[in-house]
Amino acid sequence: MASSIPKGEVTFDEVYRRDFKTYLFPTIPETLKRSISAITRGSNTFYIGTASNDNVKSRWDDVCKKEKMEFILKIYQCGYKNIRDKFYGDLVDFYEKVEGFSHGRCGAGGSPPYCIYLAYDKKNTLVDFVAAYQDNDHIISGGWQASLPKAMKFVIDKIDKSDKGFWIGVTSGGRVGCQNRWNNKYKWYQMNHMTAVYTTSSSDDRGEMEDALISELKVKFPNRCQNVNKGGGGPVGESTTHTVYVAWQS
Repeated sequence: MASSIPKGEVTFDEVYRRDFKTYLFPTIPETLKRSISAITRGSNTFYIGTASNDNVKSRWDDVCKKEKMEFILKIYQCGYKNIRDKFYGDLVDFYEKVEGFSHGRCGAGGSPPYCIYLAYDKKNTLVDFVAAYQDNDHIISGGWQASLPKAMKFVIDKIDKSDKGFWIGVTSGGRVGCQNRWNNKYKWYQMNHMTAVYTTSSSDDRGEMEDALISELKVKFPNRCQNVNKGGGGPVGESTTHTVYVAWQS
């Protein structure tokens, strides 16, 4: 089921995307650039601005609603204004010449937390997890090295029907973990599908499998694999069920 797009006069509660996982200090501008590019893919216009004291709502009411934006989300937050302002300047410089981009001036004063928000119009819909997730009755398990050829074939069979982007990632907690990752990241990156590839009780095997898949797939599909670097393993969490998944566009 796809999320509906608000039309006409809307309230902040209707347009604020609370399930997006906000980046917190420390992070790097490159991560924010990639996130903004993925989220706004397909938008005609997008806007970034700053807020103090976590007051994103006032920025929607005062600025973004008047600009006819359809969604707003907080993408970055920290407790230091100088760091927030530096990141904001980097983002403005990077997107300055991109068609449809606009921005506000960096706010003066205020109190923490200091935020950067993104508002955008969206002509296509966001796919919910239930519609995106494909149950895998033949999920691969066992030692990562012996399982790698099967995992590679499985991923390629899934993504080969499209010429668009895909991500390899890891989570703990099986389907619930995949749902959390979808809602926090891949839904916003305009992915349409997700499925589990490999499961193990070993967090080390999970990380090794993720690294190996990313390394090989970046060689085979250099323009489609969206992972910047080999994975770092991700948070292990309390669950002993560790999963490597693929999310992709069609």
